[in-house]
Amino acid sequence: MGTVVVIEPKHIVRHSMKNSLIENGYNAYDFDSLQMLSTQFDILEETNLILLSNYIDTEQSIQLLKDLHKQRNVPVVLITEGITESQFQEALNVGVIDFILRPFDQEDVVDRVKKILPVSSITIQVDDLLSNEVARAERGGYPVSMMLLEIRDDMSYNEKMQMMKRLKKECRRLFRKVDMIYEYGNRLMFIFPITPKIGSLVVAEKLLHHIEQHESVNHIRLGMTTYPDECQNHQELLDFTFRRLKQSDKNPEAILHTVQKALEIQENKVQPSEE
Repeated sequence: MGTVVVIEPKHIVRHSMKNSLIENGYNAYDFDSLQMLSTQFDILEETNLILLSNYIDTEQSIQLLKDLHKQRNVPVVLITEGITESQFQEALNVGVIDFILRPFDQEDVVDRVKKILPVSSITIQVDDLLSNEVARAERGGYPVSMMLLEIRDDMSYNEKMQMMKRLKKECRRLFRKVDMIYEYGNRLMFIFPITPKIGSLVVAEKLLHHIEQHESVNHIRLGMTTYPDECQNHQELLDFTFRRLKQSDKNPEAILHTVQKALEIQENKVQPSEE
């Protein structure tokens, strides 16, 4: 299920909102300020949506939201009594995707969250999907590879989403029809059936070349894992890929160089030895 963070200074209001979300199938946490959330790294890592009460009207709160936006590209819904045009534009640039005007009732908030973050969240879908793909690979005796691409540049939420849409469209052109592409939070997730490690490296090289030539981005991360060569089950496939994503270089050129070196090693492994 999806994870929602409620930020509201009034104790009764935020607990009521949190409880309504929990009753409707979400994980929910509550904090009285954005600053409190900014220190909770474990919670931030799993957060899918932030409900932020009142406008971010101080330089400190705006900077905190910008910093959070850089760490985790999490969409924000702003709950406010009113907003000026300049505040509206600034809010969009730091990840705000929707607004809820006061006064409101709990059902309005839950309904808005459901439209943005369905209860049948992508986490459950991904777990089921990987479980099914690994089971097929095991039955068929073939490998399956997974790749995660994360865009972490200092750009607005909308700009990142537009870039992800462009990359997703280009990947559908570059990759095979059987390859699966999904948006996974602020990442693109790829599943390559019947694909050994060398095949996934070839795909990664194509994608990185495209990013280098056609996208203005200086900060990405990439993680890849192949079953059964590098892991034993679908959970390890996901965990290892995330671990490698976090350990990845951030410069696209450096990542491309790493992929090309790994590809060269794999190609040498499969070349027949001379008699």
